[in-house]
Order: sequence, then C-alpha cells, then structure tokens
Amino acid sequence: MPNKKKPETVILIVIDSVRYYRTGVDDRDRVDLMDGFFKKDAVEFTNCYTSAPSSVMSAAAMYTGMDSCFLARNYNDWEFDNKAVVSLQQVLKEAGYEIYSIDNSRVGREVKRDLTMPLNKRFYPKGISHGNFWTNIELTSILKNVLEIGVSKKSFFMLWYDCREDPNTSYAVESALNLFKDFGLYDDALIFMNSDHGYPDPRSGLNKNTMRNMRHDMVVTDDNIKVPFFIKAPGVISREINDIVSLIDITPTVLDFLDIKKKDKRLLNISGISLKRKLYDDNFELPKNRIVRSDTRLLLQKGRITALISNKFKYVEYHDEKKSELFDMVNDPSEVNPLKLENFKIQVANFREILKEQQNRIDKFHISDLTQKMQELKKIILKNPFNSCIIASEAPRLIIDFFVSELKQIKPDLLIDFISHNKRNDIDGIFKNYFTINTVTKEKKYDISFIINEKSHFNFDNPIIYKTCRALSRRSFNLDYNLKIYSRFMAKWVFPVLKYRKNWFFYKQEPRLIFADIWKLISIGIRIHLFKDKTKNPDMQIVKQLRDRAIIAKKENQQIQK
Repeated sequence: MPNKKKPETVILIVIDSVRYYRTGVDDRDRVDLMDGFFKKDAVEFTNCYTSAPSSVMSAAAMYTGMDSCFLARNYNDWEFDNKAVVSLQQVLKEAGYEIYSIDNSRVGREVKRDLTMPLNKRFYPKGISHGNFWTNIELTSILKNVLEIGVSKKSFFMLWYDCREDPNTSYAVESALNLFKDFGLYDDALIFMNSDHGYPDPRSGLNKNTMRNMRHDMVVTDDNIKVPFFIKAPGVISREINDIVSLIDITPTVLDFLDIKKKDKRLLNISGISLKRKLYDDNFELPKNRIVRSDTRLLLQKGRITALISNKFKYVEYHDEKKSELFDMVNDPSEVNPLKLENFKIQVANFREILKEQQNRIDKFHISDLTQKMQELKKIILKNPFNSCIIASEAPRLIIDFFVSELKQIKPDLLIDFISHNKRNDIDGIFKNYFTINTVTKEKKYDISFIINEKSHFNFDNPIIYKTCRALSRRSFNLDYNLKIYSRFMAKWVFPVLKYRKNWFFYKQEPRLIFADIWKLISIGIRIHLFKDKTKNPDMQIVKQLRDRAIIAKKENQQIQK
C-alpha cells in the first residue's frame, strides 16, 4: 500500500540523449547506473516514450504534462506563456517547495528559464560559471554545494546530465544519489530518472558522421523516441511494468503524490496520467489501449512528423508530405517493413481519428491563445477601415483561417503562398503559384497587405514578397505566428538583442557574460546577413530509407557469414 505521507523531497534526474538499451558502440547507451538503480530501488517502465525527440520540447512536455505541440507554435519566437501554461516547478513553488534546478547546458538554462527556475549563482562552487556547459561531475559538485549550504525541508531538485562525450556520466549520477543518501533525503524521496529522448542507433548507419548535417530530432524510430524511465517512491517494490507510458506522465504523477489538485485552469490541458496507483498495485489497470504521441516539430513548423504508438503498432504521419506509415512493432521492432495500409484499414482509420481528435484539441488551445493576441492587433489595424487586402504567408491553414475569420468585414483579394512562389523579379513571375479569389492586376492598389512570417528575427522573410506587397498596397504589416506586429529593421538589428533580455537573471550575477553574448550576436549577424547562411531541413524520408538499408544490409551480412 502507498505511503500516505506526502514526499517532502522530489527529485527529477534527466540524462540527456540516453537510449533505453545498449549498442556497445557509442556514448548514447543506457548508462550502467540505471540497471543498478533499477534492480535495487525503483520501478522501470519499459515502454516509455518522449513527447518529442528534442531537448527543449521534451523538457517542456515533462514539466507541464502536456504534449509538446501545445506549448508553442515555432522555435524562432519561442515564448513560454505563463498565463496559458504552468510548469511543475511553478506549481510546486506555489505549494511551498524550494526549487533547485541544475542543468548542465547553458542553452538549456537560458531557453527553459521560465519553465525551470534555474539555480542562483550563490549556490555555485568556486570556479563554476553559467557561461560554460558543465561536465557531469561539475553538475554533481554544484548539487553537493547546494546540500552543504542547506536546503528547505520541502524541496524539488531537477538535475539535467548529458551522456554525450562524457565517460563519467554513470559515476556522476551515482555520486548525486549518494549525496542525497548522505544528507538523509533519499529514502523518503520521490525520484524519477529518465532521458529526454534517445538517439539513432549507430548500427543503423545513422552515426555521428552521417547525422552531422542532419537533425536527430526529426527521427521517430524507437531508438530515438523510446526512453529509459524509472520511478522510486517510498514503499514501492522493484520490478518492471510494461504498460505504454509517456514522459508527460511525470507532472500528473508528482501532483498526485503531493495531493495537489488540478484547480488551476492552466493545468486543465494536461494530457499525461498519474502512475502512482500502478506503482503500488500491479492489478491496477492503466487506461486500456492507450496511445501515446511524439512530435518532431512544434505545431506550425515545416517538416513536422507525428508518431502515435500503441502496444502493437506505430502510426507515423508526415504532415507536409501528406503521407503515412504503419509498423508492426511486435514483429518488426527495427521498423524497416512498413505495412500495406490497405490491409490494415481499421487500425489506420483508428489512428487517423485519434490524430484528428488530438489536432482539434490542440488547435482549439492555440486559437484561444491567438484570440487574446488578436484583440490587441485589431486595435491597431482597424483604426483605418479597409476594403481590399493581400495576405502573404507560408503559415499553415490554422493561422490563415483564424486571421481571415477574425477580420470578418473583408476577404483577402489575394493569398500568396511564398513557399512555392517563383523568385523572378517580375510580378507575373512572383505570382505564378498562388490561390486567388479576385484577379490581381499590376495597376490595382490594395488598401492593406499582411505578411505573416514564422520568424521575427535575423533571416525572417522573403524580400521579394515584401517589396511586392509594399508595391501593391497602401499599407503593409509584418506579423509573426504570435500575431505580433514587427518592423523589418527592428527584427533584423534589434530583436536578436531583445531575445537575450530574459538572460538578465544571469547577467546580474555575472556581468561579463553580457560582452560574450554581444560578440556572439555579431558573429551570428555576420554569418546570416553577410554570408547568407541558412539552415536547411533534410528529406527525412530519405534519411529513414538510408537507415533501413543499413539495418537490412547488416542482417544480410549476418546470414552470409553463417
């Protein structure tokens, strides 16, 4: 039976990029400590999936209990809106817990600051700076310093380690657990240990060299999205549980253990479930036929792939390509033989219906958020009435449909999709590919144009489209996916600096970091504006095929050797 006493110490240990199994090839393997830790003290959930094979997206999902596609619309204007979503750390702080978040990555500490509430520098040992990426042993030394200074009776610890290029990972994490034991915080603590995502198996051909110019966060095979996951709680019996679970279950499990009710409206969209009862009672059944989700991109980004996983099948949707695949994970765990969809019509229809229901819920959440932002926008753009307009955007239909529906008094005379436009300098060439409601002429002057871009900093729009819209309209507005107006000059030269404003938390403690970041901005600006450097997304179906070929070739080689 569960211990009715609420844990006063909650510990979340994340080891970045660790697979749930061993390959014996690289440094992304399941660490030795996990087996020792599991066998002695914890329950291992052997079928756990991340919400996203991206550290930022996975962390945000872990800390909120929400699928990652709820949490922002794109990376470039990443804003964690505390009015719409609340993190586990914030909830616990309001419940009287002190928060000690120690992340080895400088980028992680900065990007996830609003979520994690990073540790104040006064807890750093001498010689440790926020300006660096910490080794795993350095991270444990910070924990030691925190414990020696003294912690609150009710404490939440988040320790984010990284297995990459650090052979001391297992030793450092084990040392951290021993520190909790030494300070009397271990036995009655609620402890989670997991990775944020895995990493492509190097035996598949997707090794460090082949992945150098590719994105591992675009891979949805199990080596990349299935993760090791352990929970240790007072009184639990060490064992394995094979039910399908997700890292989004961490937050609701903690809230259940601490008897914190989900009254806050920002908690109403939690998708995860509490695992508390299952930890103590094998006969307790988690939701039958549960399907968990993993996304490679935020909601409105290009190249998004969604994987839906059940006990037997994995359904993969390539959104932009409008293609899908189905795998039998029991008989084809390597995922190299996609099933013929026409032979599994019932299963495919079920997955697609679930995906549709989830998408409707996600869209509703984002539309609610956009509605608030649209009210501010209307005050500006509706000061002067207009009858004709152009909308130029690469945004998905969610943004366009919402934007047009909110401006009920007009319909766009011209809708330009500048993903596919012809980049010639003449207007006819530019408008070669577009959906038009009324015929556009070179002579017509529209009242207003709206250019809606994913980004609002650095390389943020297409100058040809911008010039064309300005030439064809009396007024023009640039908007990002948050429906915020921006000027091109500000976006190019000022916004990149403003993105660092949240780092003031760190600058106050280490002023020298300001100068390092200024130099970083200058370097990025030179690379983007002078050398026209752009990041390109690879064709992930080709990457998948290369991976499959390597796996099959190795199997063939084994048969030949026999």
